Amino acid sequence: MAIKRIDIAEHDPAFRERMAEVITEVNRLTGVAAAVDDKLGASQMIADGELLDHLIETPDPGVEAAINAIINALTRSEPVPAVDTLVPADDADNVSASETTELTVKFDVSVALGAAVDIRLIATAGPTVVQQWTLADVPAGLIALDTDSVADDLLRLTLAEPMEIDTAYHVTIAEGSVVTARYGKPFAGISGATTWNFGVIGDA
Repeated sequence: MAIKRIDIAEHDPAFRERMAEVITEVNRLTGVAAAVDDKLGASQMIADGELLDHLIETPDPGVEAAINAIINALTRSEPVPAVDTLVPADDADNVSASETTELTVKFDVSVALGAAVDIRLIATAGPTVVQQWTLADVPAGLIALDTDSVADDLLRLTLAEPMEIDTAYHVTIAEGSVVTARYGKPFAGISGATTWNFGVIGDA
């Protein structure tokens, strides 16, 4: 059994503290504290942001199984991404047709694009799909991740054409289009015509 790789070099201090707890729990479960400490380099290795498994080369399968079980538990306990801010805001009724060149979603954690992406801007009256974003739009920069509060927490959706004035729109995001950057936990998505909807007006 191989120890799972977890690159913690860019993880936040809270995550590093959790990995320190992993070491403590492995010691408790296996009763081989000295061996684990020798292999891990314990807290100093975590503080330096090394690969957790890089120095773990122990012949004891019990140690490996315990580490993997705890890492799996941490993975399951990671919260799914949640929306922090939408631009345009939900229910906004004064969105400028000429000034709005992109839509953005700010998440509460660092995220990545999922294995399949399906995001749609829909004219509600039809309903008519005005623009659809998929992974094929990444090279052209029509869909991208940017940094606001933490790394890659901002999803940018560039409009191919300006939106029509005096038109109501809504946006849907298929489940799994966005996942957590750390463990790949999927965003539940946005569905329906009222979760993220807004009205576009002309400029005065």
